[in-house]
Amino acid sequence: MNHGDFKAERRSNDCTQPAGCARRVVIVFFAALVALLASPFLCAEDACLSCHGDSDAGDAYVDAEAYAASVHGGFSCTDCHEGITDFPHEVAPTPPGEPQACAACHDTAQEEYELSVHAALRRSGDILVATCTDCHGTHDILPTDDAESRVHPIHLPRTCARCHASEEFLRRGGIARIRPFEEYALSVHGRLLLEESLDMAPSCATCHESHSVLAAGDPRSPVHPQNVPSTCGLCHGDVEQEYAESIHGQALAAGIRDAPTCTDCHSEHGIRRHEDPLSPVSIEAVSQTCAACHGAERLVRRYGLPGRKVSTYFDSFHGLADRYGDTTVAKCDSCHGAHNIKPSTDPESMVHSSHLAETCGACHPGAGETFPLGTIHGDETETFGALVVYWVRIIYIWLIAGTLAFMAAHNLIDFTGKMRRMYGKIPEEYLHLRFTLNERFQHWLLMASFIVLVVSGFALRLDWGIPFVAQEVNVWLRSISHRVAAVVFIAVCLYHIGYLLFARRGRGQWREMWPRLQDVRDALGNLRYQMHWSHEEPAYGRFAYQEKVEYFALLWGSVVMILTGLMLWFDNQTLHFGPKWVIDVAHTVHYYEAILATFAIILWHLYGVMVNPHVAPMSMVWLTGKATHEQMEEEHAREWEKIRGESAPPPEGTGARGDRGPSE
Repeated sequence: MNHGDFKAERRSNDCTQPAGCARRVVIVFFAALVALLASPFLCAEDACLSCHGDSDAGDAYVDAEAYAASVHGGFSCTDCHEGITDFPHEVAPTPPGEPQACAACHDTAQEEYELSVHAALRRSGDILVATCTDCHGTHDILPTDDAESRVHPIHLPRTCARCHASEEFLRRGGIARIRPFEEYALSVHGRLLLEESLDMAPSCATCHESHSVLAAGDPRSPVHPQNVPSTCGLCHGDVEQEYAESIHGQALAAGIRDAPTCTDCHSEHGIRRHEDPLSPVSIEAVSQTCAACHGAERLVRRYGLPGRKVSTYFDSFHGLADRYGDTTVAKCDSCHGAHNIKPSTDPESMVHSSHLAETCGACHPGAGETFPLGTIHGDETETFGALVVYWVRIIYIWLIAGTLAFMAAHNLIDFTGKMRRMYGKIPEEYLHLRFTLNERFQHWLLMASFIVLVVSGFALRLDWGIPFVAQEVNVWLRSISHRVAAVVFIAVCLYHIGYLLFARRGRGQWREMWPRLQDVRDALGNLRYQMHWSHEEPAYGRFAYQEKVEYFALLWGSVVMILTGLMLWFDNQTLHFGPKWVIDVAHTVHYYEAILATFAIILWHLYGVMVNPHVAPMSMVWLTGKATHEQMEEEHAREWEKIRGESAPPPEGTGARGDRGPSE
């Protein structure tokens, strides 16, 4: 077509020309008529899917096949997306998934949802809380009994976990329960459902309901403590009946909020079979689970429960065996039952006097009717037999104490007498004064305060106590003895520093104690000699390298223990100048330094003064301050040679100093 023809064609179609305008009107008229006549035969979804069926539509994309296979496949789009009257259109004022949109058909579910904690949070402004589509899906919703449905029991835990396994979601919602899905997946219920695909096993909705999910603190919630037994009873009806008749069930029915329910003993989401060692009601753990309530002083006082049942059980034969992991010994449920626990005064109770022979006979067949007449837990106040046991125990404790005291006193007198006679046979001129009374007195105070600090400190840390003394008295004794010993220890250390600084003998001792290269040679020489690599034993000076190692270890340990001890003693002042972790560090250092010091004394110091064959059975220097010439030659040969050289008489023809003759 040339340029002239194009212009002619354009004029013929131009609406300003009569012929062109008439032609266009006719075309539009017939097109509208055809569309009007064909509209009943066209699918409205085809029009919607012409845009929303395009995978490039992003969030507005609808999978046509999934929608057709869904439970809503026969519905029109506008049944849910109401208010769409134009094309192209704005987003519907009521998007699908909002509860009020689904309520047009599912009014009952909507009413239940409005009661739930989810709806309450949405009303408070949290728009991220789950709605219908978060659980059921959008255009791919399947019937609940369809194995592919998101809310089918097999898939429901993972559907709920999309929110409830999210730490950010839990934090935003202020939900204290952490990792419920992980706990459930490892539980007996979760394994049956998720691993064995047993859709009869309990899932989230079984216990929490589906639409009307309520907070556990709401009395209407199926997981409220008052309702937990009936909720579990949906599957465990026989157990629910036993529990209802038990002392725990009756207490719960009476409104006692501390009465244990199913979840208190079995846990909540992480319920395991009782054969599982990780279960709170397993053979290994059940006594500790019961002790959580029956050993709680608050509950014992509040409800007037019999005291000392837990402690007396663990002191009994059964309890001691339980502590050491014996899985065959009787535990709480062995005697009291599991769900049918009743007071001992109830004739139906397993521990009623009429049933004790049978109950105990389960483990002790043929024990006889008189076997269970004694105390069970060892409580000294229950029966005449328990009173007899109590006084026998008291008599034996005093007998043991008296016998051991007699033996200790006898051997102490015998030992000191023999040592006195043995050293008494040595003439005074054969003894050398190694430590003065002043130095020995420092050692005695240091030794006594150290022993008290060790005993009282570990007693405080490990909860040691004097038998048959009230706990309050034990706490006071541990506290006051530790602090008094600490004051004495600090005073001795300060006095010793002054002695080293201001006393002539002290300064001399410090010079002799200072490490030198000779100490390294002595240590290597001693190693060679003891290993038979050399026939020459090293000769030590005033202080051997072993004594220097111990002395400087004592200095270091004393500084560390005094500083950390004062920080713990005056904790408020410490916290005024530093963060709380400083106290934690001081506590850790104080404890572990005490362990190090204690074992260093046992392994190093006591060996040197008691086990060492040169001084066995014990060096008397720490008591008398004197060592024999033989000990000096063996332990401090260099010093002894020096002393002998200084005390040797001067040569003839010299003065008393040995350096000038009488003529001078």
